[in-house]
Amino acid sequence: MPFGRLVGDCLHVTKVQYRAQRHSVTLAPMDETRPLIGVVDDEPQFCRALARLLKTHGFDVMTFTDGDDFLAACGSRLPVCLLLDLHMPHPNGFEILERVAGRALPVLVLTGHDQPGNAERVRALGALDYFLKPVSENRLMGAIHAAIECSPDTATGTGRDDPRAGAAGRGDDPLPAGKAVS
Repeated sequence: MPFGRLVGDCLHVTKVQYRAQRHSVTLAPMDETRPLIGVVDDEPQFCRALARLLKTHGFDVMTFTDGDDFLAACGSRLPVCLLLDLHMPHPNGFEILERVAGRALPVLVLTGHDQPGNAERVRALGALDYFLKPVSENRLMGAIHAAIECSPDTATGTGRDDPRAGAAGRGDDPLPAGKAVS
């Protein structure tokens, strides 16, 4: 027996092999009329899974496994909401929060490594909410919709490069203090 040995009436498995199967999903190309969500997480698998989920809910998604790449890309089209991991190589989520603090960008933090004081620290840096991975789809979608709705510069819902969004839509104004998503 290649994968185990028979001891009495029991089969003891010592090695299991799985063949990887690829499943393809056809998703719509980016469209300037759909809200753009940014995802920054150093785990590529998480980025892909989250992008798939967000696209099924009608969002355009840009994913980054490096915070510097995200910050560089913000010059062309700022997302209407950012989903941000905390614990990444330089820059980490805290540093990214500090760097986007001057922009009216709603940020939701998703982390798999909860530590005492993190939730308070990210909220003090301007994040609207703090989630532990895995997060339920309904809770995450509710928080994203609430973040987009409470942001005055996303009234058009199309993205921050939209001229109808006003000055704040270009990232000129800071995120108003005291906004929170429950």
